[in-house]
Amino acid sequence: MFTSIERYSQLRNYFIGCHKTALVEIWTSLHDPAKSLMSYLPSFYDELLSRWHSEYTWCSQVFSDPLDLLSQLFSGALESLESQISRCLQASLQSSSLSTLTDARQQALKFVKGLEKMISEVPMPSPPLPSLFSLVEAVHAPFCQLLVRYPNLEQQSLTHTLKDMQLYTAAPEDTVSSLSSSIPKVLHSAAQALERCVQLTEGWGTAGLVRALEAFFTQYLSKLSSTVNSLRGSCGLGTRAGGGGASRGEDWAYLQVAFALIQCCGELLLRSEGLNMQVSDCLSSRAASLTSPADQSNPFGLYDYLLVYHPEEHTATMELLTAVEKGGSGGHQLLVRTNKLIHSLNAQAHTFAFDLLFLKLKQKLSNFPKLKVWETGVVSPLESPRALTDDLPSFTLSPLPYITEIGDYLLTLPQQLEPFTSQESPALSAALKQSHLPFPPTDGKTLLQDSIVAPVDVQGSVRC
Repeated sequence: MFTSIERYSQLRNYFIGCHKTALVEIWTSLHDPAKSLMSYLPSFYDELLSRWHSEYTWCSQVFSDPLDLLSQLFSGALESLESQISRCLQASLQSSSLSTLTDARQQALKFVKGLEKMISEVPMPSPPLPSLFSLVEAVHAPFCQLLVRYPNLEQQSLTHTLKDMQLYTAAPEDTVSSLSSSIPKVLHSAAQALERCVQLTEGWGTAGLVRALEAFFTQYLSKLSSTVNSLRGSCGLGTRAGGGGASRGEDWAYLQVAFALIQCCGELLLRSEGLNMQVSDCLSSRAASLTSPADQSNPFGLYDYLLVYHPEEHTATMELLTAVEKGGSGGHQLLVRTNKLIHSLNAQAHTFAFDLLFLKLKQKLSNFPKLKVWETGVVSPLESPRALTDDLPSFTLSPLPYITEIGDYLLTLPQQLEPFTSQESPALSAALKQSHLPFPPTDGKTLLQDSIVAPVDVQGSVRC
């Protein structure tokens, strides 16, 4: 009837205007600034789905284009609520970092899936109605400005976990224990970030995630490096390799600390490799869907917010995904800077261990210039070439005390390393394999004792 009297468009507009107000009222009645966003946002989306179902049943009996009508109605209501929902999302970041934003995003995606399911049950025109694309965009719109900021938000969330992390203590053993316990916590935070990236951005934030992880591990490894330098001071080495040491360097407990530190580096190496493979596999599984051209026949496909709101980041993401696809599953090194820093830390730990190994020898050999033969009053060798040999002790069957002490030290060394060699340790083996020993062991020697004792024998013989 309204068509025959040319009032159909006015009826549509009137219907949209009245019912749009009713939809907005749903949000107004549920929204409570005193409550958390997630206490009412799911109810809001559920109520919208319920209204869609009931409105479509009625509209299909009155209007000739119920799908287009409802798409315009719901997109209009959501557009008018965009600023309010955005403010609520922004406020949630102040109290819960990314957790509430991620949960809210999941509710929005669930709402889109619910719409898709209901719309798939009714006749769908081809090509799809432009109003359907507008509806989907209206659902995502409140999140887009925050999603563009995801890399910075993720970096802030990750580095916040390091804020209260105290590694160094007065006791070297406790310091290494704290360092060791921090590794699984840090890697767990990184794994959570990967999961968050998928849930929050559907994979579009992967390039930003890699940057956030690199910044996170750079800060963490800087703390570890500073801790190793502090350990050097605690063990009497100072901050320089081979620096002067005190008598405490004789304490074998410090050597145990040094090798526990190397084992921590090995664990970090293995876990970082696992994380890199985890991230690479995740990207590989999503690369095909993210890099393929947008399906113009499906308004409910992956929503590429980067293409609209941040084209430069979209380009960076495409380049990363393409590189991962070419590298294959787990075959692309994503955390390049992190990998270099871990190897640098491993080298620093090895230098620490070797400096401790030779500290005892240096202390004993430092007494050599104090022998009586060098005391003042002895005829200068320039005046008499025989001056040195005349005053040197005569040959005896027993070695001099300082030589005996050095020999005892070298013979005791394998016993002190036994706790690390009596059981297989993939972490320690990985750290030793990636190290650059000052004096590499000869071919055919593969045991840990060979990796450490052989260089000691070589350098000890050179210095003695």
